Amino acid sequence: MKTLLEAHAHIPLVVRWAWHAFKGERSLSLPSAAKPIESYIHYVTEETWEHPETPCPTPRQYAEDLLRDLTDREARSPQARKILDDLRGYMHKLTDPECDPLLALCDEVLGAAKNAYSMHGVDPPSDLGLNIRALPLAEPPTHCFFPDCCVDAEISPGCPEACCRSTSQHAQTLTVKVAPAMFDSVTLAALPYILFHECVSHALQGPYLPSREVPGNYSLFAEGWMDWAAWEVFQSTNTTLFRYASNGTFYELGGRTAYEGRHNPKVKHRLSAAQQRADGWEAAFNVFKCLQQELRVGNPHATLLRLSFLWNASDTSRTSRDTAAYIFCSVLRYDKADRRHRSAEILIAALKRFADGAELDDLLAAVEEVRRLMLP
Repeated sequence: MKTLLEAHAHIPLVVRWAWHAFKGERSLSLPSAAKPIESYIHYVTEETWEHPETPCPTPRQYAEDLLRDLTDREARSPQARKILDDLRGYMHKLTDPECDPLLALCDEVLGAAKNAYSMHGVDPPSDLGLNIRALPLAEPPTHCFFPDCCVDAEISPGCPEACCRSTSQHAQTLTVKVAPAMFDSVTLAALPYILFHECVSHALQGPYLPSREVPGNYSLFAEGWMDWAAWEVFQSTNTTLFRYASNGTFYELGGRTAYEGRHNPKVKHRLSAAQQRADGWEAAFNVFKCLQQELRVGNPHATLLRLSFLWNASDTSRTSRDTAAYIFCSVLRYDKADRRHRSAEILIAALKRFADGAELDDLLAAVEEVRRLMLP
């Protein structure tokens, strides 16, 4: 099976993945013998990455050779032998010649995102024309929200010419940027959530055309509001989806760190973009609190997800979405005693109608009415 990465990048990635998945389930119970094993795995995989001209064996053979070397090195330690015996199962799964775990995870996350949309009455096209590729990096990507993570992802329109010789064949491309020789527990724990954000917010963004607008990191709606939706879908997904580590806490904590870091305006990179994302997230949270506390909607999560998915899949412009998110953030403020004014009443009434079955256009018309009221 062809993998997303070339052998000298793929092998360090999957071998480190196996170790950190194993470690993620047992971190509280691993003995001190685990430290030299981890150090050796990191050393050997880094050497493989740094010498791409050296022919690589198959991933399965590489893993077997590595485990044999480790067994010889740690022959006198019963604790180390027990660790290596247990690690073998993870190595076996991650080096399956019939499966690229990175591609499989991307496919599974996209499928879970599409299922979430469908469950809330929004059916994306059966074929999104999504091309998936991986870009190996020598250094960690520069994050605007999670600087300790060695992976990032992005959606871009079309596909590289080398992909299919026609930039119109794929409508969009999901690119996973990863530093294979630095792939660690923090990166593995955050990876599923990072992919959920890209799929829920961007891969399923409408209209489903290559010419659609691509929002930047500063988008209130795409990077803030829809991040709330992505987190809800991530949390509701059975953690068995995330192969090779069944400890749900491992991924939940990693995902939460990445999620909260995305809308922390105090991060050192791109402060203004972080503030915009924080405002977009606050807009979604304000709507949720209104549905839950004031309108007492039976299932406020489902109502807000339906609204988010309908809006994200619609043909409304990026600018109009961001403007609306700003209005919800500024008008439905729960930290202001004087928030009861005409604009708030218009939005609350429209949210009530939407919860009762009104169309998205009715809510957007109310937002436009408020926008005109806010003009100087």
